[in-house]
Amino acid sequence: MTTWGLSATIKAPAAEILRFAAYHLGQGAHRLYIYLDDDNPTAFAACKAHPKIRVTHCDDAHWRTLNNGRRPVKHQVRQTFNATHAYNRPAEVDWLIHIDVDEFLVPEKPISEILATQPAEALCARVRPMEALATGTGFPTHFKAFVP
Repeated sequence: MTTWGLSATIKAPAAEILRFAAYHLGQGAHRLYIYLDDDNPTAFAACKAHPKIRVTHCDDAHWRTLNNGRRPVKHQVRQTFNATHAYNRPAEVDWLIHIDVDEFLVPEKPISEILATQPAEALCARVRPMEALATGTGFPTHFKAFVP
């Protein structure tokens, strides 16, 4: 069976982080690498308790390990460092994606089935997640997606 996981650097309320994690675990993710870009004890504890989630608090110690103690100013650079960190861990999945907390994979069939059809020499696959639009309610109800 083809396994997949995702990496995400997240600065959001705990409920949003946990909804994101639960959704992708429900989609069949074998592993989630959640990098909390801000101190969030509630989200950290809940993620730490789940056997399929590896959670990291991006504190000073984290940045000492990844970037000689310098926390990158731009969040895109922090995302790149964290995604690279997840990618360089001992392999726990066959495929790894990086997406944002407001993005959701909405496949027509199980993601592992889709990835299993990729040729063995494929180094990457294109994914077009749906992105939640701000609603002001805290729970996404409208999304934008790629229209082929």
